[in-house]
Amino acid sequence: MTFDTTWFNITSNKILLYFSLGKLKQKLTEYESSIELFTQAISLDQSNAYIYFRRGWSYKALRQYRLAGNDFEIAKNIEINNPNFSIDYKNIGMIDYIEIDNEPDFIEQFPVLLPMPGQF
Repeated sequence: MTFDTTWFNITSNKILLYFSLGKLKQKLTEYESSIELFTQAISLDQSNAYIYFRRGWSYKALRQYRLAGNDFEIAKNIEINNPNFSIDYKNIGMIDYIEIDNEPDFIEQFPVLLPMPGQF
């Protein structure tokens, strides 16, 4: 039995998995765990502004403001023309969590890893 694996990109899937799990941990206020997961995703893709942005929010929640600011600035520099990454540092203290409609886990669907029964 052979499977068509041309769609399969393990690195891309790992990035998406780490990012999605990081967001889940972030939403559950498990910020240390979310930082670890976002850092894993960043180790695989240093050009994804969304990952830095999310990790920045976790650092902010832990009051690690320098690290948060650094990640926000990296995200802004990666996506210079994207207004989602423009942070108003004077008012950031009033925001606990933010959702962006075009984040990667909203755009990309997880692939089906195993064929459905009868599709061999």
